[in-house]
Amino acid sequence: MNIEFSDHDFSDPWSGSETILMLHGNAESHEVWFSWIPHLARRFRVICPGMRGFGALTPMPTDHCWSLDELVEDAVRLMDHLGSYHVAASHGDECAKLVLSLIDKYS
Repeated sequence: MNIEFSDHDFSDPWSGSETILMLHGNAESHEVWFSWIPHLARRFRVICPGMRGFGALTPMPTDHCWSLDELVEDAVRLMDHLGSYHVAASHGDECAKLVLSLIDKYS
C-alpha cells in the first residue's frame, strides 16, 4: 500500500527538529492541515499523511473491514520509512482513538 503524505520542515538544519504527525479525520485529506504548516514547520518537521482510502489514495472496497490496528500500522510504517521515531501526533475528527492506540502500542 502506498501512502500519500506531505513533509514540511523549515526549521534550522542544526536544530534537530522534532516530528509532528498530523492525522486527518473522516472524509478529509492530508490537505486539511495546510493552514497549520506555516505556523508549525518553522519549529517542527510536520508530516501530513493521507489516510487509507481518502484523498488521492485508492478507495477501499465497500466490503473492506476497517480496523484500528491497520491504520496504526500505516502510520508506524510511514514513520519508520521517514526515520522518525520520536513523534508527537495530532488528529482531526474521529482520529483520537488512532492517536491513543499509537501511543499505547509504540511509546
